[in-house]
Amino acid sequence: MDKLGPKIWIIFCMIILVGCTANPAQPTPKPSSNPTEAPTEVPTRAAMIIPTQTVLPTAILTRLVTPSPIDIQSSTQDLTTITPMSDSVSASFSEPDPETWVKFMYIVREYFYYRKKAMVAGSAEILWKRYPELKQGIDISKRINREGNTISNYQGLKPFDGNVEPEGYERMKVKLSGENAEVLVHGSELYLYRDEAGNFEDSGGELEIVLFLRKDGNQWTLYKTMEVGMP
Repeated sequence: MDKLGPKIWIIFCMIILVGCTANPAQPTPKPSSNPTEAPTEVPTRAAMIIPTQTVLPTAILTRLVTPSPIDIQSSTQDLTTITPMSDSVSASFSEPDPETWVKFMYIVREYFYYRKKAMVAGSAEILWKRYPELKQGIDISKRINREGNTISNYQGLKPFDGNVEPEGYERMKVKLSGENAEVLVHGSELYLYRDEAGNFEDSGGELEIVLFLRKDGNQWTLYKTMEVGMP
């Protein structure tokens, strides 16, 4: 026993040393002087390396989501400037059924065919020859039958071709009253010309016009036009 005693103590000390190295002691929380205060927890290493998310202040979030009164007022003003001038006129028209649409679209296409032909040729007489009543009752201030004025104004550019889309902005609308009809067309017309360098350019844009028709026997006669939604 006397010979084995020192060896047993050496082995016992080594066991204690290995146990302390494998499980390091955690720091002991400092006791609080306030008995009602919860003890402070010491964060573990795993908790300390978790990244935190950046939270924007409430004021910044509100500015990103909610527009200011100035923004709302500005948007309202922008919408007002793009409201068509012919809303009051358009309200009295309605979209036709398919059969009526086909019947009046023939007339619309024919009118724009002669209008474009007269524009390119630089002579309103081509249009007036097909629709003689459009040469009468011209009132530029009221925008009635002013095709001759429009064709004349374009001749400074010397247009040589054009593209007309009768329903470029919205579908054709019609107002029927016995033997009379009014057709509202809201489309576009663009005319090609060459600039000083010889490059192809176009001029024109939105066109909103009412065609006034009268029933003569089995056909409709175009006797007046009135442009709307433009100065």
